[in-house]
Amino acid sequence: MDEDFDIKDSGGFFDFKGFIFRVLSFWPLFVICLAIAYGIAYYINVRKQPIYRLTNKISIKDDQNPLFTGNTSLIFNWGGTTDKVQTNIVLFKSRTHSEKVVSYLQYYINYRAQGKYNRVDVYGKTPFKLHLDDRQPQLYNKQITIKDLGEGRFEFSAPFESGQARLYNYTTHESTRIPVEHSEFKKVYALGDSIQLPFLKGVLQPTKVAARKGKEYFVSLGNFNSTVRRYQGVSVVQNPRGSSILELGFSGTNKNVIVDFLNASVKVREQDQLERKNLFATNTIKFIDSSLADRNAEFKEVLDELNEFQTKNVDITLEGGVAAATEKLKQLDSQKENIEKELSYYDVLEEYLNNRKDYSSAQAPSIVGINESNITRGITRIIDLSI
Repeated sequence: MDEDFDIKDSGGFFDFKGFIFRVLSFWPLFVICLAIAYGIAYYINVRKQPIYRLTNKISIKDDQNPLFTGNTSLIFNWGGTTDKVQTNIVLFKSRTHSEKVVSYLQYYINYRAQGKYNRVDVYGKTPFKLHLDDRQPQLYNKQITIKDLGEGRFEFSAPFESGQARLYNYTTHESTRIPVEHSEFKKVYALGDSIQLPFLKGVLQPTKVAARKGKEYFVSLGNFNSTVRRYQGVSVVQNPRGSSILELGFSGTNKNVIVDFLNASVKVREQDQLERKNLFATNTIKFIDSSLADRNAEFKEVLDELNEFQTKNVDITLEGGVAAATEKLKQLDSQKENIEKELSYYDVLEEYLNNRKDYSSAQAPSIVGINESNITRGITRIIDLSI
């Protein structure tokens, strides 16, 4: 029994050479595993599209409205850093802004082409661009094959097995269906032609990309809401931190898409600000015009009364003469006019605040000569909260 459990004492020695030879004896298994690993890596690398990230920078300046001071000039005073930086950061990330950019660029139109292994996004790499009329219903979720026939001519084809076409209006966001006569539609268009089909309305615009005869492109119109959600991932940060410079960044598989999105995002935001400023200036001018018209009518009425009084009382001798009395009356009329103008402004302001829901276009009190600081601060605060 003792011999069965006899263990040789090796003195703590590890046979490293024997271990290496034993491991190497499994070399066929290692070769197979490495081949499988390299095969999987190659399969993923050649099919996975690269991810690009691009950024651009914009400077946010404050547009302080001088209409809330004693100066009634309509010139905007640029400069300074306020909460407008944080406001623009929120707006750039908002869904409303993304909807405007997607509609502006018509990013719901998908451009695809057959790559080496799968279909890839070829936005900005096609010799044509489809510009649709957003006010009209368009063919929704149906692939349109566009074949380059050479010499600026393209063949449009789309199958309609069910005899119906589903349409979607990207302005009203309403979905409809219409009957289609042919099971497969085919028609040839040239660059610059207007497309007026029952299910597709737009223009086939040329681009700077060279045409390739025989090349096929696959165009489809996707879901608007899904497209908007995809482009809400824009990052907006202050760079340098705490400054009025914003850095916009976006990632994707197509550099042309990213470049157009970032540039259009800034342009759309700029247009929104310009429209808001123009609206404020237009409302101010309308208010001034209406006030001047009312004052002019009142002044004419007072002048007629004065002339009538002078005609009827030509023989009355006044202290200081008629000229002094006339000047005194003008001063009193001017004071009365200013008081009535202020009262009229208060009435208009009261009605405006009671009946409106949007207070961003409230008129500044300095327009009618009211320089009361409490009123000016109150109106300014109301406008800021409304915006």
